Amino acid sequence: MKLKKLAAATAFVLVLFSPISTVTAKRSDIEPGAKDKNIQLEKREKVNEKERDPIKVLENKKERVKKLLQEGKISKEKADELIKKLDSKIEEIKEFQSLPLEEKRKRIINNFTVELERLVKEGKMDKQEAERLLKEVTEKINRWDGSGYPKHLLKQKGHKHKQ
Repeated sequence: MKLKKLAAATAFVLVLFSPISTVTAKRSDIEPGAKDKNIQLEKREKVNEKERDPIKVLENKKERVKKLLQEGKISKEKADELIKKLDSKIEEIKEFQSLPLEEKRKRIINNFTVELERLVKEGKMDKQEAERLLKEVTEKINRWDGSGYPKHLLKQKGHKHKQ
């Protein structure tokens, strides 16, 4: 039961912040032999990620891409592609942040509902559990002040749903 709850919360956070996660290239993807560096870098970045501004996170990633380009570790085409994706996600986040609080809540709850429906359809969660989680998360989101990350959901981020 807890595993399903954690899975749904994880899925929610992933859906909520998919603009951030879909464009982030790991250093190991663009810099061969950087696996150890990548692990260290990810650990440092995750320390305060919950309190960080998502736009700043993406701007920092853009700077790393530019640095890799200057060092000749990635091609100009690859750098341009990554920067274009990052800029697009920054704009999406700015648009979301500019929304009124009720619209933010509505979008988050809608995204979560879609993700729960997917999990039920795939047989990874039963309908009753999905309904219970939707009610619980809806209550939490309705208490959220609309600023930053919904911190009460991020603590579940590292958990995975059953396969």
